[in-house]
Amino acid sequence: MPEWNRVTAALVLLLAVLSQAAEYAAPAGVRPAVRRPGAASILPGGRLINPIGIQYVTGPGPYALAASPTAKTIISANRGPERFSVTILERDKTGHRLVRHIVSNGDHDEWRGVATGAAFDGEHTLYVSEGASGRIWSVNPADGERRRAIDLNQDGATGSITADLAFDPQRKLLHVIDPANSRFAAIDAGKRKIAGALRFDGAPTIMALSPDRRRAYVLLQGKSNSVVAVNLDNPAAPALGATLLTGGNPSGLLATADRVFISDIGEDSITVIDAKTNQKTGEVLLRVPGLQDFRGLEPTGLAYHEQTGWLLVAESGANAIGVIDTKEMKLIGHLPVGWAPARILIDADQVYVTNARGHGIGPNTGARNYDENFADTLGRGTISSFPLPAAGDLPSMTEQVMVANGYTPKPSASAAPIPDEVRHVVLIMKGNRTFDDVLGDIREAGNGPVLGAPALARHGQNGYADGQNVRLSLQGAAITPNHHKLAESFSFSENFYVDSGSSIGTRWGHIERLGISVFTMPPLPPEKTDQARADAFIDEIQRRYGEGKAPLPQLIVLRLPNDRLADPRPGEGFLYGASYISDNDLALGRIVEFLSQTPWWKQMAVFVTESALGGGFDHIDAHRSILLCAGPYFKKNYVSHVNTSFPGLLKTIFRILRLPPLNLFDATASDLGDTFTDMPDFTPYVAAPVDKRVFDPVKIVESSR
Repeated sequence: MPEWNRVTAALVLLLAVLSQAAEYAAPAGVRPAVRRPGAASILPGGRLINPIGIQYVTGPGPYALAASPTAKTIISANRGPERFSVTILERDKTGHRLVRHIVSNGDHDEWRGVATGAAFDGEHTLYVSEGASGRIWSVNPADGERRRAIDLNQDGATGSITADLAFDPQRKLLHVIDPANSRFAAIDAGKRKIAGALRFDGAPTIMALSPDRRRAYVLLQGKSNSVVAVNLDNPAAPALGATLLTGGNPSGLLATADRVFISDIGEDSITVIDAKTNQKTGEVLLRVPGLQDFRGLEPTGLAYHEQTGWLLVAESGANAIGVIDTKEMKLIGHLPVGWAPARILIDADQVYVTNARGHGIGPNTGARNYDENFADTLGRGTISSFPLPAAGDLPSMTEQVMVANGYTPKPSASAAPIPDEVRHVVLIMKGNRTFDDVLGDIREAGNGPVLGAPALARHGQNGYADGQNVRLSLQGAAITPNHHKLAESFSFSENFYVDSGSSIGTRWGHIERLGISVFTMPPLPPEKTDQARADAFIDEIQRRYGEGKAPLPQLIVLRLPNDRLADPRPGEGFLYGASYISDNDLALGRIVEFLSQTPWWKQMAVFVTESALGGGFDHIDAHRSILLCAGPYFKKNYVSHVNTSFPGLLKTIFRILRLPPLNLFDATASDLGDTFTDMPDFTPYVAAPVDKRVFDPVKIVESSR
């Protein structure tokens, strides 16, 4: 082993030992996800939210927030998924907010989209970026009357994308950034024409205007992310000014009269720039006590309260608003809001926050279509509205945020042990099935409760294959015999969620840098079957590592993505849409059978899960998904009730590989230690036979060659 690898390994072991001094876990325990708008909700993965103030429901993905000059009207522009929309909060004479929605009709509407830009011109004109159309549409928020759109594809420019917007009411200039053409444009709002433009070396993504509207600050993404100033003294000729910051992962910008604040989503930090000298004057690090080495608060949107000197920052990773005292330049507390806060604005002492994921999705049994993307139809964002708290209220609110995210330590004895003999991890990532869709018909060992809803197990052991009026539909078909046999032979979770809170596909480089050997199976073309992927994987493992040619990597990752309904292809063996799911099931069974017959099996843990949500119904939550745990050191016919998700799975994998957590998500997640046993059973797994009424495995193999 090279010297740097030995040093790294030693540091990793030291960190792993130190990390055991305090254990962290999600606060939900074994309670399932519960969506309670207007009250405390349990999120997929086990965190809690109980936002302060009043919650207004918006469309999905409210990533833009704007207020009219008098703040009589507050709007969010909602990017979806689902149809694009604008949510309007309008203050009536009593001071209450009335909620209305303007919703796009998709292809049947001239309104083609919503991006991150929204700005008011007075009380009766709202501009919203359309995004990929290159247009900005305007509307009267009072009555929803649409007006002629402004097209950024002018003066020879094509393929424009309209993003962030800002309006200068004195000069009637609408400022917009166009990432597709790497430019900033100043638009004469009266003439609807571009008055001046400036091109950048990099794609602009975020913009903020100074209070006097004489400068714009723009985040440029490129080889080295940077924040630059744009001089707007002459709108016909915007001029590139100083570079304020280079590097990092800037995610939010805010300009006050004397300072520019820049949030960094990767470093959990706020950089402070002097607006006169354009020089950095300070930095505020956002850290969780006891977990200072981990990042994951994910600061994004910013707002400034002049009277207190407080800077509010949306902490999307903590479902909170961080409060920074800019006089002392330190973080002084957190405010609990909804799921994934994105943007903030302040009107006098009233705070408005858009929460991109609101209160979550909940069960999707009321969705319109069986296999639609349920995040589209059920997911809604929210706007939290609340008075700025007094300084004396910050400690209790901060404690609520700490507890809700699992940032408070638990006794070290709470971590279930993982046998030292387990040294190799195989992670199999599949497509998008919900728990009930496949395993809703499984009952706990003995006479335990029903874990799922058997009536929703459309692709279970007593499943259904729709003939679509072309062939006879099948009732009582065994669509996924191997998923069920693996669950009964080893361990599985009935409280695991695909929550998108921590991307599982971005960690392998980090793991390799820590000296862990990783093999990721190269992807096959999408038209290939999962049986073909299984064959390729088995052949590749034997070729590389069979008969001791080389040590088996500590982590192996492969994808079996085709457990999704698709059009039947009878000539290739896919007789039904469900045939693809059965092909996926057989491929999974064959892979585990192969692994169980190798000498590595005695040190192996195999995890099987889905990479996305959206396929099938679930009576608990649309995020609830499949997690199978196979290997000799897993308990037999055991079900884990712990509310966990991708970060918890990663935490488990890191524990097996003797690695510390990577970020706050992993560090505070509930892992799957309860599924292991110190009494192994090395019996090889034998793949379950397929139901040949559903698909023809021979034709599928032949057609994939």
